[in-house]
Amino acid sequence: MPDDNRISAALADTAVTAINAAITDIRAKLPFLVSLTNEERSKMLKLGDGRLALDEDAHALMGDHPDFIPNFVDMAELEKDRALRAKVGEIRLALEALLNDIEGTEMLLGSEMLQAYLAFYSTAKEGAKRGAPGAQAVVDVLSKYFARGGKPASPAKNG
Repeated sequence: MPDDNRISAALADTAVTAINAAITDIRAKLPFLVSLTNEERSKMLKLGDGRLALDEDAHALMGDHPDFIPNFVDMAELEKDRALRAKVGEIRLALEALLNDIEGTEMLLGSEMLQAYLAFYSTAKEGAKRGAPGAQAVVDVLSKYFARGGKPASPAKNG
């Protein structure tokens, strides 16, 4: 039996409302969040995962050699930043795992829908060959999405 219906579920509007409220609540608990533009992101120094050792080494060395710390570097703020970054990173990992599952679910649902649409289109094409009423109209509308030679064309987006 084909695996074309791995997800058979519904999500009530009340659940969506509750989930969105929970997201709003999460945002309220993180009032310091900042939105950055792509330009700001591209110009910013980044302490990504590849530089975590730098954080550990530089922090330890600052503790061992405080005489080299410039007077404009506020060590209390640096400590707060380090602690907050660690906690935000923990939250990010949990949200990335959730987002990964949401994206996977959305992809699987789309695949299941596309399988059904392809079967419908195939049947309509056969119906059109046999002169079934309305079949050619279905084929005429859907053929642009199932053109041979690559990915199906997507309709132009308004906006």
